[in-house]
Amino acid sequence: MKKEILNPPALGAPPRFYSHAVSIEGPAKLVCVAGQLSVDQEGGFMVGLDAANVAAYREGRAGYFKIRRPPASTLAGVARLVQPEWLLEVEVVAAVAPKKKKR
Repeated sequence: MKKEILNPPALGAPPRFYSHAVSIEGPAKLVCVAGQLSVDQEGGFMVGLDAANVAAYREGRAGYFKIRRPPASTLAGVARLVQPEWLLEVEVVAAVAPKKKKR
């Protein structure tokens, strides 16, 4: 089984206590992505948890998945994250099908 630690430079250096993502490859690849914050291109925080923003989040998320076969997910509101300006955090666990061999 192959394990790969993933810390893309575009996400900045992760805190010293975790990696941004880890993938484990076996019959399929399992990818676990640590909670990522809602930061815009200028580094500002965005997307508070209210009805309008939840609807926008769901609409944007739906663009990445087949409508009839969405993945399992949880959306939970909390009073605050570790830093008060952090408004939304998303984490992912995904199974990726192996690449088909070319003939």
